[in-house]
Amino acid sequence: MAEALSDLGASLGFSALALEVARTGEAFWVGFFAALGYLTLGPLLFLSPWVERQGLARALLKLRLARGLLFLPLLFLPREAALLVLYSYPLMVLTDLAIVAWEGLLVRRDRGRLAERSGKLYAAWEVGGLAGMALGPVLFVLHPALPYLLSTGILLLLAWTLLRSDFLGEEERKEGEAKLEGLGRALRRLLACTPLRPYLLISLFFTLAHALATALLGLLYEVLPLPSSKQGELKPRPFR
Repeated sequence: MAEALSDLGASLGFSALALEVARTGEAFWVGFFAALGYLTLGPLLFLSPWVERQGLARALLKLRLARGLLFLPLLFLPREAALLVLYSYPLMVLTDLAIVAWEGLLVRRDRGRLAERSGKLYAAWEVGGLAGMALGPVLFVLHPALPYLLSTGILLLLAWTLLRSDFLGEEERKEGEAKLEGLGRALRRLLACTPLRPYLLISLFFTLAHALATALLGLLYEVLPLPSSKQGELKPRPFR
């Protein structure tokens, strides 16, 4: 339920943000916004040791607080496509890092039921995301501020709920038993994993290629000509 609500909150904000970027009619930034989700792999690789270093429950708490508070400035930012798209990137990275923290908590709490719990986690993620994508535009039509305010409220409520849970207490007890390794050492150990290296390189290559292709779709749509009503003439395809 917590993961479904978390993704509902994030999807409400992102769906409204996508509408605002689309309304600008700037093809490059519309395409770039669609591609940004593929470009979080690199930051995830380098920031995952930070999540481990912070403690999974504490990192999840900080990520929820950060995401909730970062949606509020969207009420006041100028409605310029470049600014909105670039501002959304840290939000996407924080959202994916929260998934990393959740999965780590599942591994630590009950490895025997990991497959079942992971399946439920991803099902909740999809349901929350789909509900947010459907509800966000409706709220945006009622008032442009509503999706961002509701996103902030849901994520801050989840952060408060996590503060009152037993996750933080469990981590504090475990930290007393085992000393966490340094951030640099954890990152070096991750990059030094030989079976992982080819996968990382291939994944980075294909995500970059997919992101580039997605970002260029908007430009192609705008540039490619369409036959006009007059025979023999061509006119640009309008983006709006």
